[in-house]
Amino acid sequence: MVQLTSRCNAACAQCGMNVNAGGARGDLDLEAGKRIIDRCAALGVSALSFTGGEPLLCGDRLYSLLDYAGKAGIRYLRTGTNGYAFANPGRPDFMDRVARLADALARSPVRNVWISLDSADAATHEANRGFPGLVEGLARALPLFHARGIYPTANLALNRFMGG
Repeated sequence: MVQLTSRCNAACAQCGMNVNAGGARGDLDLEAGKRIIDRCAALGVSALSFTGGEPLLCGDRLYSLLDYAGKAGIRYLRTGTNGYAFANPGRPDFMDRVARLADALARSPVRNVWISLDSADAATHEANRGFPGLVEGLARALPLFHARGIYPTANLALNRFMGG
C-alpha cells in the first residue's frame, strides 16, 4: 500500500484522516512515489494500492503514479475513493464530471477501484461521509464505469454504523 495523500474531504467519524481531524496534511512527492514504485518493482511486488486520505484529490499525481507503476511491471494496481465524486447527482455537470473520472481511470492501468461504504442504509452512509445524494449518484455513475470496463467494488469497513 502506498499512502498517496493524508488529505481527505469526508467527515467519516471512524477515520483519523477525516476532514475535521487535526494535524499536517499533504501529498506524497511524485519523485518519492516513483522511488517507492522502483523499489517495489525491484523486489518483485506484483500488487500496489494507492490509498489516502482521498486518492482522487491527487488527480494527475495519482494517474501519473499508476502509469509509472504499470510501466514498471507491477501488474495489479488498485485505488479507491470515499465516493465524494458521486455526491449531489442533481447538479447539471454531474454526468460529465463522472464520465471524466471514468475516462481517466480507464486510460490508466488500474485494475481495481474501490468505493468505501459505511452502511447498507443510504442516509446513514451519506450522513457519516457528509456527501448528500452519494448513493443515488453512484447508481447513476456505475453504468458509465461499466461501459469503460471498470467494475468498482465496495470497501466495507466494520464500524458502529453497520448495526441495524
